[in-house]
Amino acid sequence: MSIRVKSIAALAFSILIMQAIAQGTLTGTICDETTGEVLPGVNITNQEKLVGTASGSDGEFSLQLSSGRHDIKISMIGYATSFMEVVVVAGKETRLGRVFLTPEIIGLGEITVISSLAVDRRSPLTVSTIEAKAIATRLGDEPLPEVMKMVPGVY
Repeated sequence: MSIRVKSIAALAFSILIMQAIAQGTLTGTICDETTGEVLPGVNITNQEKLVGTASGSDGEFSLQLSSGRHDIKISMIGYATSFMEVVVVAGKETRLGRVFLTPEIIGLGEITVISSLAVDRRSPLTVSTIEAKAIATRLGDEPLPEVMKMVPGVY
C-alpha cells in the first residue's frame, strides 16, 4: 500500500474521532405535571437533525447530540407537546432534570357511520310448546329444570 492510501485512512479515522468527541449527551426524566409520576414511552426528538429517543420505564432518557443549540420536541399522546431550546457541550452531559408534561384532553367530534348496503337478516324463529295435559300426565311434580329438558334445544 502506498503512503497515499495510509494517509487517507488516517484522515478518515481522525474525522470519525473528532465527530465522536464533538458530541454531548442530553439527559432528563419526564414526569406528569399533575401527579408527579414518571412517564414511560415519551418521544424526545431533535427537530433539525430528525434524531430522537423515548423515555424508559423509569421516565429517564438519554440522547446523543452534536455540540451546539438544538430545538427539542417532547411529546406523548394524551399530553401537551413541549418544545425546549437546549445547548449541548461537546463531551459533556447536559441534564434537564425533571421535565413536566401537562395532561391534555383529546376529544373527538361526532362520528357518523354511513353504509351503502343494508342487510336485512330474517332468521326463522323456532317455537316449542308443551301442552298442559302433557305436563300434568308425564311431568306432574317434576321441578322446572326437568320440565325444561323436554323442550328441544334446552339442556
